[in-house]
Amino acid sequence: MIRTTPRSILVGLLAIAAGCEATDPTPADGAEGDLPALYINEIMASSATYLDAAGSATDWVEIFNAEAAPVDLGGMYLCDDHYVAEGVAGCHLVPTGFAAETTVAAGGFIVFDFNGDVAEGPREVPLKLGAGGDAVFLLDASGRVVDDVAYGAGDGLDVVDVSFGRVADGQSGWASFGAGLDGAPTPGAPNGSAGAEPTGPSAPVLGDAVLDPVAPTFADRVVVTVEASDPDGDLERVTLSYAVDGAPLNEVAMTSSGAGWSATIGPFADGGVLRYTVAAVDRGGRETRSAQASVTVAAPSGPRPLINEVMAVNASFPDETGAFPDWVEVYNAGDQPVDLAGMYLTDDHYGDGVDGWYAIPAGDASTMLAPGAFVVFWFDKAAEFGPRHVSEKLSGEADAVYLVGVDGETVVDALTWDAETGLDFDDVSLGRAPDGGDSWTLFGPDEASAASPGASNVP
Repeated sequence: MIRTTPRSILVGLLAIAAGCEATDPTPADGAEGDLPALYINEIMASSATYLDAAGSATDWVEIFNAEAAPVDLGGMYLCDDHYVAEGVAGCHLVPTGFAAETTVAAGGFIVFDFNGDVAEGPREVPLKLGAGGDAVFLLDASGRVVDDVAYGAGDGLDVVDVSFGRVADGQSGWASFGAGLDGAPTPGAPNGSAGAEPTGPSAPVLGDAVLDPVAPTFADRVVVTVEASDPDGDLERVTLSYAVDGAPLNEVAMTSSGAGWSATIGPFADGGVLRYTVAAVDRGGRETRSAQASVTVAAPSGPRPLINEVMAVNASFPDETGAFPDWVEVYNAGDQPVDLAGMYLTDDHYGDGVDGWYAIPAGDASTMLAPGAFVVFWFDKAAEFGPRHVSEKLSGEADAVYLVGVDGETVVDALTWDAETGLDFDDVSLGRAPDGGDSWTLFGPDEASAASPGASNVP
């Protein structure tokens, strides 16, 4: 789903009428009047080849200037979906004094790196975007929303090197760009075409899907690969639909490679029967879908620490500093003490690998869980506050939490959610009921029970 804020595009004309020269940047000073015609134009939330100044792969957001004059974004704000709960306080202030780097030309483009690190340059933003769903906000200096865009799991940004952009630049239509799609991502340049006419009457051809590993366990990421083609040469996309046991159906875009089309899914922390189908569609809308196949994902054996409750929009449960960060509760479902030190926590950037995860430090008694005990980790990007402060933030729209073993490979437990789950409301949590059980339910102000960080979910 896409959500954008309507606004005027007359600022450039008004500036010219007022006698401003076309080469003078339009000030983003938040003065009363029309908002500048700046558009969030293209987004990438799972990059492998686009690098920041340090040479690391980074999420990015492109902004298009539809004005008749340059605009300096210094003094404006960029935010992810934490703006909904936190307002301007949850946003990044684009620094002033760097006009040469923060000014976007008339009809031009500027790219900001959402790399999640400390902002070392004027176009670096210390936020990361949720690949499964998030939002981007651009605010003027007074905090007014200039443009905002929300996206979900169906928009394809959970696929590596796929972007989501306007077609044409600054307009209301949107499309995905990447391998196997109509056009490549174009950070800092005009977006490509949204489609083309079909070239022939034939339907796509699909081979049999192959899984790696062929007998997955609860800890495995599963790569699904299939050969797909079209006799007319107009294959548009290939998608994988899957579900485990009675869970809701998921659909992800597959990407083209030398081995065919592939997608990586999982891990599935509780195991179960994985059912899946593959569909190939050409530009004429002709679809070929495989028969449903299934494989049993081996479940974990024995008790283990579990993700027991999650809150992504916290307004009433303070940490020890008095702040109200996102939080994740871990529960020891076993009959022996468990030391979480050396394990890892991460959000839906699990695919970034162990170097991008939060390592739970040793030497603190709070990481030792007695049988039946609970511990709360604060997802506030403030690890300097202590061992239970995680260098990530959660999205209520769509995100995930992974607890990974000390080997950096075994997924001890994981939880994912999307916009339909309901975690984008103040003080609403998602938790197991009973503690450590297989069923999940919402807790919160309008639910049967309130959220209970650090305590049992069953009153």
